[in-house]
Amino acid sequence: MPLKKDITARIPVSTYRLQFNRHFRFSDAKAIVSYLHTLGISDIYSSPYLKAREGSLHGYDIVDHSMLNPEIGSEEEYAGLIDEIRRHGMGQRGFICRSALYVFLHSRRKYLGKGERMPDDWPIFSTTGYAFLNILNGIFVDTANARDLDEIYTKFIKSNINLNEIIYDKKKLIMQAAMSSEVRTLIMIQRGVRI
Repeated sequence: MPLKKDITARIPVSTYRLQFNRHFRFSDAKAIVSYLHTLGISDIYSSPYLKAREGSLHGYDIVDHSMLNPEIGSEEEYAGLIDEIRRHGMGQRGFICRSALYVFLHSRRKYLGKGERMPDDWPIFSTTGYAFLNILNGIFVDTANARDLDEIYTKFIKSNINLNEIIYDKKKLIMQAAMSSEVRTLIMIQRGVRI
């Protein structure tokens, strides 16, 4: 039986972000939908609501991508929230986060850097697929022209760049900004603090 496609593209006019955790559950969100609608909110934008580490206040530390976080409500409560949103003609935008560190630690996958090889004794199921994409990309890129392209780019940006420095700086920025909580978690684990 073919699936009925009733999903249409929706462009939010105004959004309101909901931060789900044990203190603000699906039922709490459902209770304020009508009020948000009267304010002119067209769409709800929510923090992650999949099963996160127990006690998580932000939801980004997901431990099971296949189920809702029971601390913020049941499937029935989630369905009730969605029904209320739809009843007011509003939309909902969810957020799913799979940071590289989390994927590495819990899903047993690994992001490989250029030239990096996965040790044979690591208990990893697979890489994320980037290694394959890099190989595939090599089919379409002629590296014989790399020096010419580098010269053109250097003239265009009016600066001589060192790609390795840029990569290092951007990785450092990601670790300091986007992955700061994961770095703190690793430090705590390394120090023997139980999480």
